[in-house]
Amino acid sequence: MRNQIEAIVQTLNDNPAFAYGTQAELNTLADDVIFPCVFLYPLQPIEVSPQVNGSVGNTFTVNVLQQEVQGLKEGKKS
Repeated sequence: MRNQIEAIVQTLNDNPAFAYGTQAELNTLADDVIFPCVFLYPLQPIEVSPQVNGSVGNTFTVNVLQQEVQGLKEGKKS
């Protein structure tokens, strides 16, 4: 996935730099990277668990980069 995103970034008009890493790595890389730059940070797992609560419905919807990920899987760029 990372390589696919980097390949798409390289096709953008402004030819931005690409940086990938953990929070600490990106903080270090940001000091030396040429801007504009696309930063990619691996998302940590999200845990959603229902709790008993009489004042709200217990319905959860999580959409994280759904369109972008689907576009990458199909080989499209946004």
